Amino acid sequence: MASIISYGCGRIMPGAIECVGHALPEDKPRLVFIDANMPAAFDLLNAAIRKRVAAALRGIDDSNIQKALAFSPASHRNQSPVALLGSWRYIPAVAALKEISSACCLGTNLSMKTSTIVGDFNAFRLHDIAKWLGAELEVGAIQGKLDIALELAGENGWLKTDFSLDGQKATFQACLAGHAKERIIPPANPAVSELAVLGMSLPPDGRIKTLPMMMTI
Repeated sequence: MASIISYGCGRIMPGAIECVGHALPEDKPRLVFIDANMPAAFDLLNAAIRKRVAAALRGIDDSNIQKALAFSPASHRNQSPVALLGSWRYIPAVAALKEISSACCLGTNLSMKTSTIVGDFNAFRLHDIAKWLGAELEVGAIQGKLDIALELAGENGWLKTDFSLDGQKATFQACLAGHAKERIIPPANPAVSELAVLGMSLPPDGRIKTLPMMMTI
């Protein structure tokens, strides 16, 4: 059985087999990468779900996010996970929110305020982050100077970050037990981090039934 096949994306992770075509091979892979802007992208996704093959879509944007989400019922019914690459989880400042809040130092009742969000795909990514952090969401309640601003608060303190979507710029402040301080967030490429985690989380063999740490539909 082939391992990982890439359609229209190039070699986007080690071990990927580049394949240009409109159908899955007979010896079906365990995971397919699909460029969501290919003309045949959603035909390939439909075939992957029907054959119970996990899929990862790259190139999702406002023009195709609704097409991708329409496959959610079939994905769950067939236990064929579909990940949308481009999650904010791998932006260093957002990962820091998770790191700190996971220690329960903010408390248990978390709320998250954000700057104004534009576009369906950004809205989907934002709700994914709120669910990931376990926080109630309030959109448009704060302002930022970079692409996105988030404020995560609980009964014991708050965290604030303002970051660029390419992971290169961020400000980060934490206020815990009444003491506020700034934290330095080193830049990183979120796309590279996302693919690295995806590669490490895949089971060594057998059908892939879940894609942990990924933004799935």
